[in-house]
Amino acid sequence: MEATVTDPVLTAAIVHFDDNFSDASVNYGLYGGKTGLILYYLYLFKYSGEQKHFDRMNDLIEESFSIINSHSNFFSSNSSFAEGLSGLGMVLIILTEEDMIDPDILETVDELCPVFEKMGDTWLENNVLDLFYGLFGLLQFLGSMPAGSSAYRLANKLTRKLLAAIPEEGPYYFLNDLPLFEEKQVNISLSHGNCGFLLVLLNLYERGICNDLIPAVADSVINYLLLLGNGANDSLSCSRYPYSITTHNQKWNFGNRLAWCYGDLNIVHVLYRAGMLFENKSYMTLADNLGAVASERMTSESTLVINSHFCHGSSGLATYYRILYNLSGRSCYEKAFHYWNEKTVEYLNHDLLTNHFANNYGILEGLAGPILSLLASKDKSLYKNWNKIFLL
Repeated sequence: MEATVTDPVLTAAIVHFDDNFSDASVNYGLYGGKTGLILYYLYLFKYSGEQKHFDRMNDLIEESFSIINSHSNFFSSNSSFAEGLSGLGMVLIILTEEDMIDPDILETVDELCPVFEKMGDTWLENNVLDLFYGLFGLLQFLGSMPAGSSAYRLANKLTRKLLAAIPEEGPYYFLNDLPLFEEKQVNISLSHGNCGFLLVLLNLYERGICNDLIPAVADSVINYLLLLGNGANDSLSCSRYPYSITTHNQKWNFGNRLAWCYGDLNIVHVLYRAGMLFENKSYMTLADNLGAVASERMTSESTLVINSHFCHGSSGLATYYRILYNLSGRSCYEKAFHYWNEKTVEYLNHDLLTNHFANNYGILEGLAGPILSLLASKDKSLYKNWNKIFLL
């Protein structure tokens, strides 16, 4: 399922990036900074073969390690996935899987487990479960480390602590006490809520972590999510499931967002992954039905897509449909992938002409995201590993 991409637009985007990106304009974060750009240059090199991209990737790797070795507060006080050590660790794992660095470098990361454990316990104590800024982002990284490593064992330890407090009787949902939220809520999304948490748990299960506990917890949370699909939808919303539920008044918050970060595709994704891992045909059928309906939403009004970026723009949506097609083989996702891939070219051309990205060159909401997505659409081997940072 290769896509035909308009090369002039992609080329213009890469040139724009090269001409305008400044190291001084970004931090070391995964989604918005230099850590994520290591992956950008890696896959640009794999696609083009140009040495300058390989050299830039290595420069950023060396720069990151110099920050760690200097004991700068940036990494030593920040273990988060989006902005700190967990994100850098995940990128290093991907680099080893792509045979770009010596796997022995992960031993250096493993030595930082006391830092990870301290932060993990703090997040557990304060119920900060967030993928970006909390426990589940840390677990995604730790659980991806080599089996038998200290980090892998720590993933098991922290996951058991988390799941031990969950009641046996369900349905169950995770609350995420992230300070970013103005009101206490049950968040459903991949980026900050229960769908993302479930995908991390399923990844841990696949790696042999807490296999005695995760299936029951996952089923309990999925059952809760499915109950939400039976509720009265907001008549103005195209979405079957709410984004969140405000806890103090039980308000169901609906909207038309259909994207990587929020929306019905998050539910579809969880159902496919759980259905395959647990051999649950009913989950697969539910995913097929919900996904078929969602894939027909192809307007800005029904998706809220108005630009090319990854988080809630067209490139993230195109990539998501590609992943769902790979999981299921269903033609509705192939059709949606091609549609949103072509829209990404259109939007990206407009975004470049209007300087939409300005100083934003990161993977999540910046220029690197649509470039990566379009590169991968031209060469399916480029989907191999970088999607892991998005739980895809």
